[in-house]
Amino acid sequence: MAVSDNVKDPERQRDVLQEVFTKALARLESLRDPAQFRPWVLQIARNASIDDLRSRLSKPTDTIDDDEDQREVASIDIGPDEQAELRQLAVAIEQGVATLSSRDAAALSMAVHLGFGPEEIAAALDISYGNAKVVLHRARRRLRSALEQQSLLESVGGQS
Repeated sequence: MAVSDNVKDPERQRDVLQEVFTKALARLESLRDPAQFRPWVLQIARNASIDDLRSRLSKPTDTIDDDEDQREVASIDIGPDEQAELRQLAVAIEQGVATLSSRDAAALSMAVHLGFGPEEIAAALDISYGNAKVVLHRARRRLRSALEQQSLLESVGGQS
């Protein structure tokens, strides 16, 4: 299970991966067919990534202002206006992901947070490789659409 270089929070990645393998080890006796180990552990990873996504989405959006996020944003040498825009974007993305189906959110979470490619997503979701590529593409498109709608609503609301 490769971890994406694009993930901003390596600590959370390690926590999720540790949880996956801890659960796999605890449940190893329940694996009936050793040849099915890979899809079995990917299913555990899928569930862990969904749980992580749900826990982050259930937190109030003002958690973006916590110390760790402040240090991460401050380390990028940008001004306060740009920092505020980045915080607003992060909130918008969280809200956009919340509008997705659980399958779409899980596919995005596996791709972004765990660094899964279409092959691993296919195994975790028990779908074909081609279907996994389509699910991931559509999930990204739906998130983009949700963000565009949100932006449009904000611009209309700001003009009133």
